[in-house]
Amino acid sequence: HNAWVKSRISLLVGMAMRGFRRAVSAANAPRIRAFPPPLGFVRSYSSIIPCIPRLQPTWRWSGVGSGCSVESRRFSFTVSEEDYPELVDEVMEILEESLDDDALPFDDVNFSSGVMSIVTRDHGVWIINKHSASRQIWLSSPKSGPNKFEYSLEQGKWISEREDRTRMHDLLCSEITDILGREFKFTQEF
Repeated sequence: HNAWVKSRISLLVGMAMRGFRRAVSAANAPRIRAFPPPLGFVRSYSSIIPCIPRLQPTWRWSGVGSGCSVESRRFSFTVSEEDYPELVDEVMEILEESLDDDALPFDDVNFSSGVMSIVTRDHGVWIINKHSASRQIWLSSPKSGPNKFEYSLEQGKWISEREDRTRMHDLLCSEITDILGREFKFTQEF
């Protein structure tokens, strides 16, 4: 029994040392691997070529010394590339107009470069972000967590990707109502 345990330990130590030697040799390799190319491009052996439309590259680490590889994720767009900026800007304007009120308990409401941050001292920070690559609006909320919203052509509203399919308007109204302790409404529905 002791001999079997010793052989297993020896095997495990050997495997660990081989892995360690590979990691050291990869780290000391003369060729330094560059960071992944910017999103929207795929690195091939000879050149950098544009991605096929409707594909969004995602990066994954594929092991010690092997660099990065690109996997493509297919998005199903509900709104055209031309209509997206207008629709999302409309929502951001409604949010900015509705939340820029001194009577609301927000310490700061800031909109810059497609990102809106709503800061409260007691409840946390909401981040609302345009995500053009997927034609979505992303929300990070201290109450409901991260969420992604797609535009529904049937409803004309921004709907959550989650199973509950909540409207972005309804979710934000309920969260702000909870903070205020009274009903809150935006200037328009979205």
